[in-house]
Amino acid sequence: MFLKTFFLSALLFSAYLYFSFLNRGNITIFLPNGVYETTVPLLVVGAILAGALVVLLANLVGLGKTRLLHWRSGRRTRGIREAEENLRQGLATLRAGDLKRARFLLEKACEKDPFSTPVYGALAELAEQEGNTEEVLKCLGKARELDEKNLELLFRSASVYEVQGDSKNAADLYDRILLLDTSNRRAMAALRELYRRQGAWREALEMQKSYLKLTPPERQAPEIERLIFFRYECARLSLALGATEKSAAELREIISEKPSFIPAHVSLAEALKQEQKVEEATDLLKKAFQELRHPIFLIKLEDLFFSQDEPGKIAALVNFYKRRIHDNPHDLLIRLFYGKLCIRMIMAEEALIHLKVIVESGVDFPSLHILLAEAYRRTGDLDEAVSEYRKALGVGKTHRIPFVCRICGHEQIEWSSFCPACGAWDSYDIRACVALDSAKPFETYVIPV
Repeated sequence: MFLKTFFLSALLFSAYLYFSFLNRGNITIFLPNGVYETTVPLLVVGAILAGALVVLLANLVGLGKTRLLHWRSGRRTRGIREAEENLRQGLATLRAGDLKRARFLLEKACEKDPFSTPVYGALAELAEQEGNTEEVLKCLGKARELDEKNLELLFRSASVYEVQGDSKNAADLYDRILLLDTSNRRAMAALRELYRRQGAWREALEMQKSYLKLTPPERQAPEIERLIFFRYECARLSLALGATEKSAAELREIISEKPSFIPAHVSLAEALKQEQKVEEATDLLKKAFQELRHPIFLIKLEDLFFSQDEPGKIAALVNFYKRRIHDNPHDLLIRLFYGKLCIRMIMAEEALIHLKVIVESGVDFPSLHILLAEAYRRTGDLDEAVSEYRKALGVGKTHRIPFVCRICGHEQIEWSSFCPACGAWDSYDIRACVALDSAKPFETYVIPV
């Protein structure tokens, strides 16, 4: 190595001497601070040495920068490894229920790696268990800043907003998800349910149409049925806004597709009533009761007749009940509502006849005792009235028979097309009516027609 360096130096020195021999003259160099004379060989050597010095300095700077980057990278790598270990321990501690220890570990992980999306996600989970909703949203927001296209983070944030009742921000996040993934059925379903809870039926209908297009054929049946429900609510909304003709046409189409859908029959009767087609509405309600046997049709029929405020119409309703009882004396449902009508018309003696028939059949429910008590009160038999009221103690003083959701058991006096408690459509029944239809045979009192 020494000989190699020696011979190279000797060669360069010889070349320099030879170059100096060939270029013996001087050269004048003008600089800002003066004029200098030097030989050409010396100038060339000086330029070479200056260039070599520049290259050397540049290499030293590059080497220093590389070493610094390697040092920083190693430090960050160590920090990331430590953060991952703290995150792992923090999540395990969180699952074990030690929230205080979990917070210490997760905050330490965040300190080691402040750009870790999973760490902020874990901190959000911790804040959720602590019941700190604001911190949950803050942590999820930081995580989303680091990973703007992370759909799961968007879903989690939207879910928190829904729990808070902030429908607008929740809807905005679901819309953002659909911008990132136009075929995301989960986001569509969540946005559809959000619209449903808000009563935004037209928006819910459009979302359901999009959802149905992406649903596999073997799973479309319940979604098609849900589409009918949304179509019904839109038709009902149109009816409330006065578009009776449009609403009636849509309701008829719904009935043709799903004849057993009770709310569509009820709303169509209301549309016909608004169009002054009372006879058609009456026939519709009678036919619907005959086919579907739901008490809401009898209630709506009674309201329809009384809304006309004509004695002849009320007499026609009485005759309707009498004919039904004459044709089928064992129909306790008809007897119950006829007895209720008799009480309304101050025909207490007639009401007692039919209500007692129900009692003798073995059927027992609070509203029956309420009706009996009112009938006895109007006939002047106060002892029997008090006795019946005691049997119905705690039910209230209304003579109306409550509707009960067969899905969740929610009870209310007014019939509704869908249950506000569980969101099911066409689920309200009068429980007592089921018992009436399954009651044992009895000796009947037949009304003369």
